[in-house]
Amino acid sequence: MRLLAALILSTGCASAHQNSLRDATHAPDREQFDTWLDEEDLAADYAQFVGVLKDGNVHEVVPPWQLLRQGTDWAVVNHPPFAMPPRELWTAMGPTLRFIEDELIPRIGPVEVVSGFRTQSFNAQAGGSTGSRHLTFEAVDLVPLKRHTRRSLHQELESIHDTHSQEHSLGLGLYQNTRFHVDTWKARRW
Repeated sequence: MRLLAALILSTGCASAHQNSLRDATHAPDREQFDTWLDEEDLAADYAQFVGVLKDGNVHEVVPPWQLLRQGTDWAVVNHPPFAMPPRELWTAMGPTLRFIEDELIPRIGPVEVVSGFRTQSFNAQAGGSTGSRHLTFEAVDLVPLKRHTRRSLHQELESIHDTHSQEHSLGLGLYQNTRFHVDTWKARRW
């Protein structure tokens, strides 16, 4: 009986985890990023962007190029896979990245950004909220790289939110499988 319970639990864990990793595979990859960067002639801007992240000591929390992913449904909504936030927003992601580094990764392990900055047009086509913090470069949608069941991940994230929501103005959105949203704009949960 214990073996059967363990098998069911591990299958559920694998399913949610595999579905989230599959979601991550729909996100544009590094090769697509390099092509986009070249086609849009943004190499100098990207270098300056990474420099701003370095100045804030948040450049190693996640690979910086992932922060420019618009979302996993970019091809479906027929929009570019990446977008460069306006320069005046480049520091806005700092508090969210510090929270991810200090509170989230120690408890759930490394994460991959599947949606960072979004243009107004992409956000509207993808069905995002008109007040989305992705538009102001304060939010990310993440998937954990460490295996979790949806239930255990959500319980851990809810615990993190309960403990840190006021101090960090933590916004937490729990989505399908093990994908979730984090921002540090205003304390709330959905």
